Amino acid sequence: MKPSPHVARGNSSVTFSMNATASYICIVFILLGIISPLPILAGPNSRALLQKARDTDSPLARVAILNRALRTTPVDAKLLASIHFELGLAYKELKHYGKAIKEFDLSREHSKNSVESLLEKAHCLVLLNRLSRASNVLEQILSAKHGIARAYVLKALVYEKQGFFSKAEDELTRALHYNPHSPLALQMRAKLLMGAGKPQRALQDVNNLVRMARHNPNVFLMRARILVSQKDYQRALNDYEMAEKLAPDSEEIVKEKV
Repeated sequence: MKPSPHVARGNSSVTFSMNATASYICIVFILLGIISPLPILAGPNSRALLQKARDTDSPLARVAILNRALRTTPVDAKLLASIHFELGLAYKELKHYGKAIKEFDLSREHSKNSVESLLEKAHCLVLLNRLSRASNVLEQILSAKHGIARAYVLKALVYEKQGFFSKAEDELTRALHYNPHSPLALQMRAKLLMGAGKPQRALQDVNNLVRMARHNPNVFLMRARILVSQKDYQRALNDYEMAEKLAPDSEEIVKEKV
């Protein structure tokens, strides 16, 4: 038995009415921002601005560019984490350590596994002399077994600020165990060893440093000072001349050389 044409037309009318209502509701929700018409993806502008910030030397200019990137929507979580991290670095360079810490925390909110954000936060806390909080963050990093070498270097900074130079030396030795080619760890330990009256051990660290940083005048200046303390004046003079060649405008090097 064929359905009545009136019934068929009625069903079609009902279906059309329901579809129209659903479409209308979707349009309203989109306009109100309750739902998104497309998946949230990183806009090309935000990525381009992030790269532009990374290519910019001035930290103040980077802050302006990165804030523009944050206002460019939509942005995915991974990109947000990167933008906040770069903002933190820019504020840190400007010595706005409180603002930098906030940005590193925001970066962590969007990328829970970001050890670099924690390391930078810990360094800012050290620079602010919030040593207890810095130690807590560093213990968190070390317990996660990531970023270990730099975490030990930062622990050494904490101990150095507290006046525990022997403990600082131990932490730097641990850092060099995990990363034997860390220039910062070698430089810091050499200074501590000199302060502790151990010039020969300090010289070993600086010799390793020279092999890694042959274009850094401060490394040759540091070795020259150690050699002077050992009364090895000819070798010290050679290092002063190398430092002067690398930094010809340095009055400090000329004064020490004379």
